[in-house]
Amino acid sequence: MKILLAYFSATGNTKKIAGYVFEKLKKSGADVEMLDITPLSVREKKTDLSLYDAFLFGMPVHSWRAPRIVRNWLKTLDGCGRKCSMFFTYGGFGIHPAHYTTCKILEERGFLVVSSAEFTEKGVSNITPSAKLASPASWLIIPSSPSQPNTLAVTPAELAC
Repeated sequence: MKILLAYFSATGNTKKIAGYVFEKLKKSGADVEMLDITPLSVREKKTDLSLYDAFLFGMPVHSWRAPRIVRNWLKTLDGCGRKCSMFFTYGGFGIHPAHYTTCKILEERGFLVVSSAEFTEKGVSNITPSAKLASPASWLIIPSSPSQPNTLAVTPAELAC
């Protein structure tokens, strides 16, 4: 299975979490590629999603939502019914609508959203499985995370179509 991990990181925080996720997926045997969509030049290029079986989208939270830049880029994609997960980074007091609004965009673009997670500076603060899942799915990847054991809980097989 080939996974695309696309992230936007204006300050470097989301890039750091994307790196942790990337390493965990690699160690689990996944064929994963990273795509930094922070530069405008990358977002302006058409991303060929046909090369991938599943997707991870990482982004910060700005004003309780994914940044407009990311929302606009996501609206250019066609998920073709393939599975994806998303994760958010933030340093504020909460991100309540970010999961919902981004999930709606991804579903409208043809993705099957299987999970969403939030990361703060010190570790995982909240994990939100898709309402369509019968059981929670999450990542437990941050070395200093309060969640133990520190292993990948979502396997590449769970992302597979």
